[in-house]
Amino acid sequence: IPRATVVVRAHGVTPTVLEKLKEEAGELIDATCPKVEKIHEKIVEYVRKGFRVVIAGDGDHPEVVGLLGYAGEGALIVHSPEDIDALPNLGKVVLVAQTTQDEENYERIIERFLSRFPEGEALRTICLSTHKRQEEVRRMAAEVDGVVVIGGKNSANTRRLYEIAMSGGKKAWYVETADDIPAGELKGLETVGVTAGASTPTWIIRQVVEKLKLL
Repeated sequence: IPRATVVVRAHGVTPTVLEKLKEEAGELIDATCPKVEKIHEKIVEYVRKGFRVVIAGDGDHPEVVGLLGYAGEGALIVHSPEDIDALPNLGKVVLVAQTTQDEENYERIIERFLSRFPEGEALRTICLSTHKRQEEVRRMAAEVDGVVVIGGKNSANTRRLYEIAMSGGKKAWYVETADDIPAGELKGLETVGVTAGASTPTWIIRQVVEKLKLL
């Protein structure tokens, strides 16, 4: 990298990458989310005590890649409660979650994990912002005719909101900007709910809402 200012995004990076950046960057701005940093600290604490780490999350997601860096080579990844059954027999083991995981799915994973590993420990590491968004979209989906979810197509937490909206049996649309709104499909609906991913800019949300009001 050039001898310039480097910003670490909210998802965080592995400790190896962080040390390399400290050595090579002209200036390093570490913008890792404090909630993610807290999981890093917890993982380090448990690894020092001899625990194996199981991460509930998406293996290729930047946040999980960072978590794996702190958890070491013995770390394992699960996506669903069924994945717990495929884990090897583990002694001292701790379970953590990617901060943007589906909360209901993680609760089921915890239940299966503690059933399989009664001596294991399960930490609730889904962030409050994610919890509130998911709780609200579940409530809202039950009260409206359709839901518009706004956010980048590569955003894990936005995709989760879309999946939750769809799981309630209502129509849902995943858009990045107001230009993506399928006006023809929405025109016949009486009430439409709107939600957005954690990093969706406010101005994009406003534009989507204004366009929906015109339909």
